Amino acid sequence: MVVAPPVEIQTGLPAYVSFGVVVAFLIRTSLFYVIAVLAKSASYPFGGRGSWYDTRCAVFWAALVSAPIEMIGAILTVVVVYLRPSVPMLDSEWLIETPYFIGPIAFGFFLAAGVAEAQGFRYTYRVMAALAIIGIGLIAIAATLGGVLAG
Repeated sequence: MVVAPPVEIQTGLPAYVSFGVVVAFLIRTSLFYVIAVLAKSASYPFGGRGSWYDTRCAVFWAALVSAPIEMIGAILTVVVVYLRPSVPMLDSEWLIETPYFIGPIAFGFFLAAGVAEAQGFRYTYRVMAALAIIGIGLIAIAATLGGVLAG
């Protein structure tokens, strides 16, 4: 059995796929370097003594280790969407979005552990707490900007 997209999608599919590849390889990789710079800069005032190389390795290692967990989250999302018509309990929107958070939470945990190790911090939970506070702040800023732009 060969799965082929409908004719309407086939015309725009090559551009969509190439855009996805560019985003995945170039922009996401560049973002990892930005995260490494921010992690190194933020840890220095708190006694971080690791090098730029160690911090960069911690960020890329977190991405590598969390990738299978992100894949499990994506597969779980597809399964929930597939079973949605036949299982009424899966018909809520929040339940469909929930598996998407598995990957970023895993990435945040492994990032905290890697940065704590790279910078010589004794406790990982403090780095994870700092990442959570920064993440919640960014979500609040995005929600505020979204409300301002929409309204």
